[in-house]
Amino acid sequence: MKDYYIGSPELIISNKLSYSDFRIYNYLCYHYAVTKHKPYIKITDIAGRFFFTTADVIKILDKFTQIEIDNKKLLQIYKNEKGIDFEMPYYKHFLQELNLKFNNYKTGFKNIENKLKELNSQADTKIYLFPKLDQFDLSEALRDMPDEDFDKIRPSQLRFPWVYYDEKTRRTNTQ
Repeated sequence: MKDYYIGSPELIISNKLSYSDFRIYNYLCYHYAVTKHKPYIKITDIAGRFFFTTADVIKILDKFTQIEIDNKKLLQIYKNEKGIDFEMPYYKHFLQELNLKFNNYKTGFKNIENKLKELNSQADTKIYLFPKLDQFDLSEALRDMPDEDFDKIRPSQLRFPWVYYDEKTRRTNTQ
């Protein structure tokens, strides 16, 4: 499961998450218990990993409860006397689409492998601007780019479109 924990391309294409939100959601998906169909991580673990306070993590998780993709919420939070429990309906639905069920892991993991091959073949056919840059190097390249060149770029031309939106936000905030 560690090779495929993003949750589907629609999440990336939707651009509803900032870069740091996307990293946290990926971290939640990475620590999703496939056998129980529940996330198995503590809020303090998330806070420690990303250097946030637990209050900041709760705010981010609350933000995830407001986001829907394909009519599925990214997160549902349940508060109880012990603390906070949460579900990931969108990610759970994504896994069920791959036929990853409680008692049929062999078929599910084979479907994941096939989905990875399909997505990798799609990614290989598309030509991106700056194809060899990872998201951090792309961020630096966009930051150093003059405004007139930056305005000519469309997010769909980049392998990591959220980097474009983060840079665009940074540019509008500094002007």
